[in-house]
Amino acid sequence: MRHETSVLLGLAVITLTLAVTPAHAQTTAAGPYLATPAWDQKLQCDTLASCPRFIVLANWNSDAVLDRETGLVWERTPGAGTRSRFNAVIYCQERKTGGRMGWRLPKAEELFTVIEPSAIPNPLATSIPPVPALPAGHPFVNAGATFMSGSVLGAPFTATDGGFISVSIELGIIQTFSSNFTGYRTWCVRSAGGDGLAF
Repeated sequence: MRHETSVLLGLAVITLTLAVTPAHAQTTAAGPYLATPAWDQKLQCDTLASCPRFIVLANWNSDAVLDRETGLVWERTPGAGTRSRFNAVIYCQERKTGGRMGWRLPKAEELFTVIEPSAIPNPLATSIPPVPALPAGHPFVNAGATFMSGSVLGAPFTATDGGFISVSIELGIIQTFSSNFTGYRTWCVRSAGGDGLAF
């Protein structure tokens, strides 16, 4: 009797296992899609054809990119134009990129994660072309600019005298700005945690 029960239980488990189909993200690349995000890993990205790090999310209208190295989801095309810090925060919060909300300004550290250090131009060069210092195989569109971050400098800086941080994707440097400055672009990101909302 125990043997028959064990056999029936085993068949039921096998049947259920075969009947359950795992959900897969629709992307432009084969899975697996998400390595365990970790700040101590490096996923190489040399060419568009051999870049396992960035995955364009096809089921998000190809408007978003998963960075498998950090687990962040970026807008594939950063926002055009410039806006004030306050408006940049609201802009990200109201975004519906890829049919999803929950976007925010990235932290300065998060913006730096997409910069390829070897692509940063020599600061002593007499002429620096405006080329984004991104990995060779990146899928981003029109991402060469200085972007506002959600990071804030600590004391003695204040919001009015340059207490906010922006990151130049072309030069790999931090720049500061005041709350009413409107000269930087906005690149929204989506992830668990990280507020990026300080005014």
